[in-house]
Amino acid sequence: MILYRIAVVFLYLMLYSFLGWLYESIYCSLREKHLINRGFLNGPLCPVYGFGALIILFFFQGREQEGLLTLFLSSAVLTCILEYITSWLLEKLFHVKLWDYSQMKFQLNGRVCLLGAIVFGIFSVCLIKWIHPFFSGLIATIPELWIYVVSGVMFVLFVLDIVVTVRALIDLNQKLEEIQKAINLEKEKSRKRLDEFLESLQTKRADFSDLWKEKKADVQEVIRQAVTESKGRIRERFEKSEYNTDRIKKLLKTRYFSQRRLLRAFPKMKSVSANDALERLREMLKKRKDR
Repeated sequence: MILYRIAVVFLYLMLYSFLGWLYESIYCSLREKHLINRGFLNGPLCPVYGFGALIILFFFQGREQEGLLTLFLSSAVLTCILEYITSWLLEKLFHVKLWDYSQMKFQLNGRVCLLGAIVFGIFSVCLIKWIHPFFSGLIATIPELWIYVVSGVMFVLFVLDIVVTVRALIDLNQKLEEIQKAINLEKEKSRKRLDEFLESLQTKRADFSDLWKEKKADVQEVIRQAVTESKGRIRERFEKSEYNTDRIKKLLKTRYFSQRRLLRAFPKMKSVSANDALERLREMLKKRKDR
């Protein structure tokens, strides 16, 4: 009986992970105006939604008569805690932030936001009041043998997907670190050029002090523009740089489906230590797509 209960709970995890993936994919596809396979895994699953649903069911199943406001607020807090922990773990384990709410109002460290809490709260109320009673009744009609078979097959596929995705993320992180090192070398060279230029200005300043006073504002404006445009210039120089080796070019031309899908599924994904490299990789993928 315990094994049967575990199998049923796992089916709930898969079911609500799929519904979460469906919601995320439709919402993001409409927002980006092209089809997006949204989710951490390659398959049509968003496990954070599945685990969130299980947490809500654990605390509130059997309490369907609970006041809507109490249910809404409690579930919003619980699911936000889960989202925050998930974001923190992904960052610590893989050095990437798959989502970032920093630009939104009422957010906490870019990991959770008020709008997300409201959406999760509404979903949780619907889950307890209507969605779960419907699906639990439906699953109760499935023969026990088929429960074991379906949950067993899905468990194997789920574990394989996790292994493939984790390996892809680890490989992507190593790739980004190597590309970032090459970019940093070029940035350091450009920074030295700028420092030498500023030092030469300071040296010559005494020779034409009157002219300096007259043109000081213009020179400072030129310097400000140079600093502002330095990112673009560094990128152009990097294309012709000795640091842009065949090895780096090969790394930028990623052929791994899982890595390409992750970059497209999370257009706002950030790297903790190699964000310049991530932007370069994203640009390369866009160029290949536009051809």
